[in-house]
Amino acid sequence: MIPTWPCALFILWRRADALQRVYSLLAHHLKSITNQNEHQIRLSKDDNPPAHKFLVDDYGDDNGHLNNSDDELLLKHVKQATQALRHRTNDE
Repeated sequence: MIPTWPCALFILWRRADALQRVYSLLAHHLKSITNQNEHQIRLSKDDNPPAHKFLVDDYGDDNGHLNNSDDELLLKHVKQATQALRHRTNDE
């Protein structure tokens, strides 16, 4: 007759192994839930200028060397093209 204690020991070992897997999964899940703030972005505090300084429209300050003659020529060309198109449409 075969002793039953090795069989009982094997069953206990298998149950302990299954419980250990469940425990490690739960522990990992619990750790990931509790450490959610770990992956948040942390902004540094420094003495840089505020954001509104960068958002102010200073086109005139940066481009004072440009003249408006190109705009006037473009406007004149657009007016001539529009008049020509209207004249052409009226003739048809």
